[in-house]
Amino acid sequence: MSTCLPQDEGLVVVRRFTDELRGDTALERAAISAQQYQDETEKEVRRRRMEALYQGSDHQSNDDGVHEMETARLALEKACKEIGQIEEKSSRSRLGLIRKSARTTANKAMLGSFVHDFAGLQAVVGNFESEWKGGQTTVGQRFRKVCQKLDDHKGAFAIFPSQDMYTSTLCGSLSLIVNAAVNHNDIAEKLSEMVADIADKATRAASMVMIYRTKSFRELFSDLYAQVFLFYRDAIEWYAKSKVAKVFDSFNANLVKPYEKAAARIENLVTEMYREAEVARSAQMAVLAESFEDELQRQRSRVTDRDDLVFAGRQGRRLLMLMHDSAHLEETSPQSKANRLIEAVVEEESADDADDLLSRAGTKAISNQLEPHVVGTEGPSLFKDGKFWLPDIDVSIKLGDWMSPDTTLSTLWITSPAAARGFPGSRAAALIALVAAWESSLPIISHFCARPYHGDISQGRSVEKTGLIGLVYSLIIQLLQFNVKDDAFRISKDAFDRLDGSDGSWPSALALLRDLLQSTPQLQRCIIDGLNDLCFSSGAEWCGAFLHMLLEHQRTTTSGFRILLTTTGQSRVLPQYVQVRNRILVQTGAKEVIREGRWVKAEER
Repeated sequence: MSTCLPQDEGLVVVRRFTDELRGDTALERAAISAQQYQDETEKEVRRRRMEALYQGSDHQSNDDGVHEMETARLALEKACKEIGQIEEKSSRSRLGLIRKSARTTANKAMLGSFVHDFAGLQAVVGNFESEWKGGQTTVGQRFRKVCQKLDDHKGAFAIFPSQDMYTSTLCGSLSLIVNAAVNHNDIAEKLSEMVADIADKATRAASMVMIYRTKSFRELFSDLYAQVFLFYRDAIEWYAKSKVAKVFDSFNANLVKPYEKAAARIENLVTEMYREAEVARSAQMAVLAESFEDELQRQRSRVTDRDDLVFAGRQGRRLLMLMHDSAHLEETSPQSKANRLIEAVVEEESADDADDLLSRAGTKAISNQLEPHVVGTEGPSLFKDGKFWLPDIDVSIKLGDWMSPDTTLSTLWITSPAAARGFPGSRAAALIALVAAWESSLPIISHFCARPYHGDISQGRSVEKTGLIGLVYSLIIQLLQFNVKDDAFRISKDAFDRLDGSDGSWPSALALLRDLLQSTPQLQRCIIDGLNDLCFSSGAEWCGAFLHMLLEHQRTTTSGFRILLTTTGQSRVLPQYVQVRNRILVQTGAKEVIREGRWVKAEER
C-alpha cells in the first residue's frame, strides 16, 4: 500500500505544521517564511484569475469576438446600398416621364437624408417632427428616445476596431427606417415601437460592455448587435421590396416574425450578459475587499511617528467631507466588577513560566486558532456587493470632528431607529469613517458585530456571549498585526492557548486585549458597529466590562485613541458609558451613492 498522501491532504498537513511553528529558531523562521511565500504566490494567481473575469487582457486583440457583428454589419450595409441601386434603376426606367411615382419620391427623400453619424441621425428625426400625424405623436417620441440613448452605443463601439464603420452603418440604417415610417403612415406606429424596443435592449448591453471589457463580454455583445443589425436589414429589405398597396398586411407578414425572433434572441443575450456581469462584479468586489485587507496589514506593519498620525487624522477629516462633495457632484456599576475580573486574570497569568513567553510576531503566527471563533467582520468584506452609502451631512461633519486630532471629541455614539427604512445611517457612518481612515493611513481597528445563529453555537451557550467573544478575538487578531518599535508585548503560550472560544476564555481574552491596546501606541481609532445587538440578557454584563476596559484605556493613554460606536435600535448598556453630548440620533436612512462600483444618479435611487 502506498504511503503517499494526495496532494491536497499533503498541503493541509504542511499548513498545520507551519501554523504551529513559533519561529524561535532559524529553521522554524525559514519554514514559516517559505509558507508565507507560497501563500502570497497562490494569492497572486487567484487575484489574476479573478481580475481576468472583469478586465480585458493586455495582449487581447481589438478584433477578438466581433465576427458575428461584422458579418451582420456587412449584410445591413448591403441592404442599405440596394435601396440606392433600386432607386437608380427605377429612375433610368422613368426617364422622360414628367411625373414620378410616390414611391420613387419617397426613395429619393430617403436616400437624400442618409447619414453617417449620431448628430446627423438626430437631425433627421428633428426634421421630420412636423410630418408625424396628429395621432402618431408616439412615433416621434420613440425615435427621439432612440436618439437619446445613442451615446451609450457610441461608447460601446469605441472598444471595437473600425468604430466609425459601425457608427456609420447603424446611423445610416436608422435614418432609412425613420424615413420609411414617415412615408408609410400605416406602419409608422408599429415600426417605431419595434425599433425603440430593439434599441432599448441593445443599450442595456452597451452599458455593460463598457464596464467589463473582457473577451466573453465582447463576444456576447457582438452576437447581440448582430441581431440588431439583422433586424434593421430585414426592415430595410422589406421597404425596398414591398408595394404601396396592402403595405400593412405585407408588413405583418414579413417583418413581425423577424422582429419577434430578434427581440427574443437579444433578450436571452442580455440575460446572459447580466449573469456574466454578476460573476465579474463578484470577482471585482472580492479583489477590492482583499486589497483593503492587504492595505490594512501594510499600514499596521509600519512604525509611525506622532507627526504622521496627526497628519493622517487631519487627512481623514478632509476625506470625509470630500466623499460628500463627490456624491453631491454626482448627485458605571459594572466598572468595579470588570476591574476585579481583569486583575484576577493578570495575577494568574503572571505565574506562567517566563521562559515560555511569545512576542507579538510569535503570537501573530499562531493567531489563526482564534479565527474560527470570530463572529462578525472587520469591515472590508462589507464592500463586496459594490455598494456604498453616505449618512446625513450633519453626521459626517460630526465624524470629521471625531476624526480630526485638533478637536477634543474622543468618543462618539451614533444610533439609528430600529424601524428606520433603508440602509441605517449609523452603519453608513461607520463605513465612511472606516474608508476615510484607510485612505488616510490612520491606524485603526474595527469590527461589525453580528449575532451568531443558534445552530452555530453549542447547546447551553449564549448567543450574546458568543458574539462578544468573537468581537474581542477579532480585535486581538488585528492588534497582533501592528509593528511596534521596541515592542514590550509578551504573552505565555499557555495563556494564549486558553483562548479556545469558550465562556471561560472571556476574562483572559479581555485582559489580552487590554495589554495589546497598551502596547500599541500608534493605534488611533476604534470603530465598533452593532454592539447593542450583543448587550441583551446575559451579554449585558460582558458588554459593560468590554466598554469599561476600552474607555479606561482611552482615559489613560496619551496616544489620542478615539472610539466610534454605531448602533441600530436601543441599548440599555451604552448610555451608562457614553455622555449625552457625545451621542447623535440619525432619524433618516443613508443615501446610496455607489452601486456596482459606479456613482448612482439621483433618479436611480
